[in-house]
Amino acid sequence: MLSEVDPLSPFVPGHFHFSDSIPDRPTLHDIVQRVHAFLDAYPDCPLIRYEDFVAEPAAVMPRICEALALGYNPDFTDTFAVIELSDNTGRSGDLISPRPRRPHLPALEQEARDSEPFMSLLTRLDYRLKDP
Repeated sequence: MLSEVDPLSPFVPGHFHFSDSIPDRPTLHDIVQRVHAFLDAYPDCPLIRYEDFVAEPAAVMPRICEALALGYNPDFTDTFAVIELSDNTGRSGDLISPRPRRPHLPALEQEARDSEPFMSLLTRLDYRLKDP
């Protein structure tokens, strides 16, 4: 199962995965190529969009459980706040809900718009860049 979020998010300043302080950090092109390679290698992997999950958790969670061969608990939203995660997921609060997006840098958005592989990844994952 692949959980996907806005593909530009990892490149937003302050994102915990791709800090500017990391030497030789992956470029937009590097990440796009890796995601395409992953999707090509696992064509039957279910894709779960973050936006779909936070919009309708009760509708999407059964798909997640099925993909992971886990039993589905229809009361999962009642116990969500009790579960602690060990990594830095950025999760906050006791509700499953959309989180505000950090704005993309104009130069990054232009680099993305000029990148055919990035634009094809957006299409493949059913994402769109907002109009400038």
